[in-house]
Order: sequence, then structure tokens, then C-alpha cells
Amino acid sequence: MTKFVLKKASIFEISENWKSHIAKEENFETLASAFKMYKDAKTKIHLCLSTSTVIYRDMVVPKTNPKYTAALVRNELINVLSLTPEYLIDYSILGETKENENKFSKVLATAILTTTLNEYIEFFKQIGIGISQVDVGLNALLKYLDFASLVPTEKNTLVVDVGLQNIRQYLFEKGQYSFYRNTKLNSNLELGIFPSIENYTENIEKMIQFALAQGQKTEIDEMILLGNKKVLPKLNKYLNARVTPVSRLLLRPKQLECDGLAYDSQYAYALGILFATRKKRKKDIDLLDGYNEYYKIKKHLMDPESLFRPTLIVFVAALVFLFSFKYYEGYQIDAETKSIQTYLKQPSVVSTMNEIALMRKNISEIKAISIEIDGIKKVLDSIPRFTQESVTQIYSVKPIGITIKAVNFSERAIKISAQSANSTLFYKYILALNDLNAFEEVTYITYRSVNGVFTCEITIVLKGGE
Repeated sequence: MTKFVLKKASIFEISENWKSHIAKEENFETLASAFKMYKDAKTKIHLCLSTSTVIYRDMVVPKTNPKYTAALVRNELINVLSLTPEYLIDYSILGETKENENKFSKVLATAILTTTLNEYIEFFKQIGIGISQVDVGLNALLKYLDFASLVPTEKNTLVVDVGLQNIRQYLFEKGQYSFYRNTKLNSNLELGIFPSIENYTENIEKMIQFALAQGQKTEIDEMILLGNKKVLPKLNKYLNARVTPVSRLLLRPKQLECDGLAYDSQYAYALGILFATRKKRKKDIDLLDGYNEYYKIKKHLMDPESLFRPTLIVFVAALVFLFSFKYYEGYQIDAETKSIQTYLKQPSVVSTMNEIALMRKNISEIKAISIEIDGIKKVLDSIPRFTQESVTQIYSVKPIGITIKAVNFSERAIKISAQSANSTLFYKYILALNDLNAFEEVTYITYRSVNGVFTCEITIVLKGGE
């Protein structure tokens, strides 16, 4: 059995507003000091990004060449989520499935804005720590659970990560990852406001109801809790006394030994990356490759004149050589001048000079296009987008008894056609959607009844971008 020994670890909560921490000098120093113990040139540092920082999408794609799979994943995310070229996209193959004798790959795709990842990379660079791999939270946790065989294959399991700012819930159907939900909690660490046990429980119950509404073959059989060790014991006791599925704490896997420190379930994400070094996938996520490639291309485009410098250098060198050669041969200055003028009038030289002039013009146009692209990007960032998060929010508060028949999106509005045998549920649904504070406006005009089934058209107006 493969064994790992954990010798050093530390955990500290920081606000999700990461940028403010590296912008303020005192906060920067606090974080830098915390990471000093890991500053070792011989140590490989793997960065695992928070689940709330990135975009996820579960996909099933035809099993094909890795190059084509990457293209399929990228096109899917760009088209469905309206992502801009500034997003880095990567994926991990979770497994395979068959349908009508055709083989398909089960894929976990992820995307992150390049500037967001750059904030992390630059922070570590400033304190002298080099990053060798960039993974994402959900993928790391899946690797941890898979390697340690902690999710039963005969049960439906809800894995709950309990934080002080978020609660992250991962649904597994018969041992296979199915769905995840990330919810921001009512808390403010700076003011000392922490979520209540009731707040955690309410979100877990909503997830259980959501799973049932999605057509689960059987209800959730058990829950596994990980996260903040101060909250877990009390929450576990409260859930077992109140909520139907039995809950248990995520314990130390048998493949791990702790040398001089107590095991903490919050290590799961970091350990998932560590475990993956012994049980590698056919294709795994590493956003660092895309990050390096993006900035390599960007740096090249920011200095387009460098493309044409070799031509200029060769041309100037030819002139200098010609002048020097004739000088040392003893020709008179007038003869040299005439010779150079004759040379410059040659069709090939004139053509080269024209090309250089055209290149300089193109440089100016490229810079103008770059400015225009920046303007377009600002406009695109302000356009509301109908994303997977919007879908999750719409379904997460849907009362049991309401069936969503159709969802359409046009401009800023999401149109939902819902049915129910109980018309009062529509009003509850409207209130629940409004309570999310995620939409600018939620309205409906009226509902109609046909053969005892009520149909209601709900309009949700998305908030504009900042």
C-alpha cells in the first residue's frame, strides 16, 4: 500500500477578496510570513485554487484524440458560457462511459480569468516561491476521495465542505461524482460575524431537496463532512439529530500518516494533489501551462516591432559592410555616395524599404486594434451572462411540487415556464428567487389552469456587469 507522511501543515482563513490582501502592505506581509516556511528551492509547490474562484462544467464527450477533446471542451465552454479569450480553460478526464456501444469520456472542465490567476502567481513570485502546477479545488477533492476510496460505490453520498464563508456540497451517485454547489454564507470575518449551525443546516437541506428534484434513483444515503474543525463536531451532532441522511466526519485515510501533527479534514484538497502523484489520470488539470502560454503570446503581441527587427538589422549591416568595403578600397567619397545611391535604387532594396514602411504602418494598426479590443472587452464584461451558476440558483430554491418545463434566455431576461398542481407554490418560488439577491428583478403576470394543472410564466432580469 502506498503511504504518505505529512510532516508540516498550516491553515488560516483569509477573506475571499484576495486582491485586497495583496494590495495592502500589512496584509501582504502577513501572508508572506505565513508562507515563508515553504520557501525551499528543492520543494515543488502545487497551487490549488478555491472552488469559488473558478468555473466548472461537467461534460460527456466522444472518446477521441486528446487534441480534439481539448478543442471540444474549449468550444463548449466558450459558446455556452460566453467566455472571452482571456479565460484559461483546462479539463480532467474522470472516467469513461458507453452509450449504444459508443465510448465517451466523462470530463470535468474548468475555466478561470487569466488576470485572476495572475494575482496568485505574482503574489508567490514576489515572496520568492515558484509554482510548478495549478489545480482546482473540486478536481483535487475528487482525486483525494478516489485515492482513499472514501465514497461508497453502492450509496448516494453528499460530501459537505463547511467553511466560515462558504459551504461547498458535492453529490456522488453510486460513487460517481454528479454535481456540486457552492453557497456563500452570511458571515463577515473582519467583523467577527460567523455562520450559525442553522444556516449550515438550511443549505444542506436545500441541497438534499435539489438532488431529489433532479430525479435521483434513490435518496441520499449518507453525508460526509469536512472543513472547519471548530464547526464540524457541533454540526455533525445537530445533523444526525435532525436531518434524515446519517452524517459522519471525514477521517484520516489509511494511506496517510501524520508526523507530529493532528489530521485536519481541511487538508483534503492539498492532499488530493499529492495523492495524484501516485495515481495519475490520463489527462489532468494544470492551468499553469495555459497561463504561461497566454503571457508568452501576449508579451510577443505587445512588442510587434520585434518581429521585424531581424530584417532591419540585416539591411543596415549590408549598408555598413558596403560602405566600409569601398572605403578601404580607396574610392573617393563621391564615388562611394554614388555607389550607395545606386544600391538604394535597386528594385530589391526599394522593395525592402517599402516592406519596412508597411511593417511600421502595421505596427501602428496593431496597437490601435489592441486599444479597440480593450474597449470591446470592457463592454462585454458589462453584459449580463446566463451561466451555470444562474441555472443552479434557479433550481436550488425551487419548491418541491413545481416542475420547470422550459427555460429561455433573451438579452437580459430569463423566461421560465413552470407548472404545478398548487398555484400558491408559484408565489413562494418568486419570493425565494428574490431572496437570493442574485437577480435585478423577478416577476410574473398571472397563471392559467388546464385540467387542474397551473402554468406560470416567470421573468428573471439579470443584473448588469460591473
